[in-house]
Parts: sequence; structure tokens; C-alpha cells
Amino acid sequence: MNSFFRTFLACLLAFVVANILIGTFFVMVLAGIGAAFSEQAPAVESGSVLRIDLSERITDAPSVNPFSSMGLADLIDMDMSRSYALVDVLEAIERAASDDDIEGIYLNINPYVGVGMATLDEIRDAVVKFKESGKFVLSYADYYTQGSYYLATAADRIYMNPEGSLSWAGMATGVMFYKDLLEKLDIRAEVIRHGKYKAAVEPFLLDKMSPENRLQTERLLGSMWGYVVGNIAEARGLDSAELQRYASELTLSDARSAVETSMVDSLAYEADMQDMLCEMTGWDDEPEFVSLGTYIDQPRVATKKLSKNKIAVVYAEGQIVDGKAKEGLVGGNSLAARLRDVRRDEGVRAVVLRVNSPGGSALASEVIW
Repeated sequence: MNSFFRTFLACLLAFVVANILIGTFFVMVLAGIGAAFSEQAPAVESGSVLRIDLSERITDAPSVNPFSSMGLADLIDMDMSRSYALVDVLEAIERAASDDDIEGIYLNINPYVGVGMATLDEIRDAVVKFKESGKFVLSYADYYTQGSYYLATAADRIYMNPEGSLSWAGMATGVMFYKDLLEKLDIRAEVIRHGKYKAAVEPFLLDKMSPENRLQTERLLGSMWGYVVGNIAEARGLDSAELQRYASELTLSDARSAVETSMVDSLAYEADMQDMLCEMTGWDDEPEFVSLGTYIDQPRVATKKLSKNKIAVVYAEGQIVDGKAKEGLVGGNSLAARLRDVRRDEGVRAVVLRVNSPGGSALASEVIW
């Protein structure tokens, strides 16, 4: 009997201690999360340089869930990784133009930017408008992809590592076809489609692009490429035909050729850029950088509302699905309800619908329409 009670008390004590430890752990987790979200961003010092590397995750629609970009590992190690809405990024760049503490912008661009061309174009346009303030914009990278270089051409001067390279080969796309695979598996796809240009299902029916799909794909890529080349030619003072020739002939083989073609102004190392920025901002050892995320978190100055009339911005970001949907997807019923609420709001005079979606359910699209 004594042995039973000793075992029982030992198990009870272990149970109580385990619960105390688990409770303490969760209290620490919640306290850490609260501290992370309540902690104010450090103040921006005079003579700072806004550093934009696009390492932050940028979404079109503002997130309504502060934990949407955090996983379990982030909670355990208290790494509060976040995503930023494009509208906040653009507002921060615009605000920096009139901020006396910001001397200029340093585009230290990650070559593999995680945003699409449309988002990249809006950020580039904001940087171009920033230059109207008279402040400097410099760009530096170890090497440039076409996307990162397109953003870099908003700068006054472009620098690159002497051992780096610039990718300039035009735009291309490809389609993977499954028709032969399905035949080997004795599977036949039953597809209903309307019109010759509805090409999403062609990989299951054909073994090559249809003339209609090839036509529309070439038109789309040609339009995008022409837009990019035109903007770069204007920014760099180059001829569009020459830029096209560089891509067709793969002229940019190394860093030296990038300078010879005036695609890049000069070659330098990261340490050289640090010295250059110190000289431009008056700092001795190293320039005072402020990251894009930190600058977005700076307190805003309250603005006076000029009118009771509002323009609603409704976001449709993600794949379109039937019914209601969580954040990151466009639910047909969810978005329709949101639009219905906006329509009934007498204070809303107009609506901007921003669509950033690959498509999806035809039925859900009809409900939204």
C-alpha cells in the first residue's frame, strides 16, 4: 500500500510540475509576442539612408492577420517575420522624399526579388518620383537579374561587383504537355472549353502549343518586354533597338561588357559603396541605414480628413475559389459580400478593385461579377 501511495504521489507531482512548466512556457511565448508587436521601431537618425533590398515579403492586399506570415518555428524562436502591403511600401518611399532625416535611397537589391513585374513596376515608379525631391538614389548588386536591373534603372547611378554579371536575354515562357503521358496511362481527358484562346487545358489535349495560344503568348510577352525596354532606354539614355540587340546577341557576357554598353555606370565592391555613401551623408565610419521595414513602422503624422466621401479599395488576391475563403484566396461569396457592403455604404463614392490573381473557379468569378 505504501508503495502505491509513493508511486501515486510521484506521478501527481510530475503532472503538476509538467503543467507548471508548460504554463510558464506559453506565458513566455505570449509575452514575447506582445513585446514584439508593442515595441516601437527605433527612431530614424538625421542623415540616414533608406535601404531597399526587397528581402521583405510584399503582398498586394494588406494582411488582416498579424500571424499570417508566421509559422510554428517563428513562434518558438521569436522570429517575428512579417509581410508588408504594397501600399505601405509605396507610402514609405513617398514619405521619405519629404523626410529631412532621409538623405537618399540605396537600392541594395536582392537579385531574386520575390515580387511580380507589376509590383516591381509600381515600386520603381515610386523611386522615380522620389528623385524629384533632389535626393540621391544609388543602386548596387553583386549581379543583376532582369527584374532587379529593371528596378535599378530608377537610380541615378548603377554599380556592380567587378566579378558580377547582368542577365539580359529577353523574356520567354514554356508549357509542359501531358497528352502522351495520359495516353500511356490509358487516361482520356474530358474537357469543355469555350473559344480557341482558352488554352489552360491544352497540355492535356495537345502535344504542342496551338497557333492561337502561341499568338496570344507572344503578344503578351512582346508587350511586357517592349514596356520594360522602353522604360530602361528612357532612364539610361539608350536606344531601344540597341537594348533589343544586346538581348538577341547575348552581348552582356561579363561585368566589363555591362559598363561598355552603359547598362552599368561603374564597377565597385560593397566596401567602396560604403565609403561613397559616407562621403555623401557625412558619416565617418559607415553610413546610417534604415531598412524599408523599419521605416514603414515609423509613427505617421495624423492627417486631417478633407471629406466624408470615401474611395474604397477592395483587394482580390490569390486563386479564385467557390464559397467563402480565408486570407490568401479569393472566395466568390466572400468577395461578393464585401462588394455588397461597399455598395450599401453611403459614404463610399467610388471603388477601386485591385485584382492580383491567376484565375480559378468560373462559377465564383460569375458570383463576383
